[in-house]
Amino acid sequence: MKTFRVMLKTELKLSLRGMDMLIFAIIMPLVVLLIIGMIFGGKPAFEGAEYTFLDQSFDVVISRNLTWTLPDPESAYREWMRVLKKGGILLNFDADYASNVRNQNTSASHISDTEVYGHCGVTPELEQENASITLSMPMSRKQRPYWDQEFLENIGFSRSGYDLSVGQNILKEHDLKDAPMFLVWGVR
Repeated sequence: MKTFRVMLKTELKLSLRGMDMLIFAIIMPLVVLLIIGMIFGGKPAFEGAEYTFLDQSFDVVISRNLTWTLPDPESAYREWMRVLKKGGILLNFDADYASNVRNQNTSASHISDTEVYGHCGVTPELEQENASITLSMPMSRKQRPYWDQEFLENIGFSRSGYDLSVGQNILKEHDLKDAPMFLVWGVR
């Protein structure tokens, strides 16, 4: 920051000599800095860096179909707890997609293009690759949503629970039979 002030003072002195110096030496670099800040300012400095949100800054955290894909879901739950205000609510809509794969259900793989839920046009090869990836994820080895609720209690949520019927209530007949959507909730 000190270097920036010195450069700014120098440029201000030079800008008095000509308008082009003001435009190209001061205004342009500041505009470029602002644009770079808008593009990259909210991103973590490196993979795995913590979010820049302040502790206890949110009333609600909502997640949908995310937790099952994370390499470290425990960290995500801890981070969500950290950013929730006291009395704040976590709503995590997810499904045990590994259960769907373990039961070898392919009902959601080969559906028409007019369906509103699922993957359209998945070939048998892609289906096998998808199954392999799904089973390699850490969450595929956990009994969900029971594990999720127990973990929320262990990290300090004052209350937690799950709703196994939320998929039927929201998705109706589109909810997967072998991997129904569930809701895991917690109150900080």
